[in-house]
Amino acid sequence: MSDVLYTPLFLFVGVFLLTVVFSRLLIPLLRRHRAGQPILEIGPSWHLSKVGTPTMGGLAFIGAVGGTLFFYACYLFVRSENARLQGLSLIVCYALLCGAVGFFDDFCKLKKKKNQGLTAWQKYL
Repeated sequence: MSDVLYTPLFLFVGVFLLTVVFSRLLIPLLRRHRAGQPILEIGPSWHLSKVGTPTMGGLAFIGAVGGTLFFYACYLFVRSENARLQGLSLIVCYALLCGAVGFFDDFCKLKKKKNQGLTAWQKYL
């Protein structure tokens, strides 16, 4: 019973703490490399204050989830809990695919220097 209760709590806390650490390291790096989101000129005037807001901040979250789940997978491997390890592997693969879509969307925005990255059908594909 305690394993069922505490495992998600420990995973949540691990992801949260690593996200905080990675964000504190990543955001200044993104600002230094001018990886800011362009803003459409046709949008509302108050939106212009967001010019230069760093994009690709999801990398911190993906790194935190990946790092935490990697250590959890090692823990499951050592305990020979193969069924839970297989389920975890599927979750990690799905999360990485979703993160890759977000990365390529932001990358396209930076490369084109426009606010439009991937189209909706490209994201769904």
